Amino acid sequence: MGLLTRKTDSNPLSKNIDELLDGMNQEREETKEGTYEESLKKIVVLMSDGEPTEGKQKDGSYREPILSMANKMKQDNLMVYTLGFFHNLEGENLGECRQLMADIASEGYHYEVSSADSIQFVFDDIAQQVGGGEYLY
Repeated sequence: MGLLTRKTDSNPLSKNIDELLDGMNQEREETKEGTYEESLKKIVVLMSDGEPTEGKQKDGSYREPILSMANKMKQDNLMVYTLGFFHNLEGENLGECRQLMADIASEGYHYEVSSADSIQFVFDDIAQQVGGGEYLY
């Protein structure tokens, strides 16, 4: 039997729960990539202007500790999405923040958000990538 167990009972609700558990256990057994838990998508969505103001530093910079954490998440098979809100930044600072957010993200999962309309598009796109369904808001 899988990770989910059941209690046999004459109660009709128990029978429905048993059928549900049977189906879930069967789905777990049919997973081709390993265990059911391994097949689940693990996702992090970071929304920021990309300008760190506190946290761990190395040699006076936040960049290396942040990227170290992001790389560990990606090595652990987490999909890391970044949404950059850069409308209050300019010049060299803007470029550095854009690059940091792009470097944090898994490849192809960095978005720049400039308006309410674009954030709706971003969430719709993420929902499609994650589950193939529509994002409801």
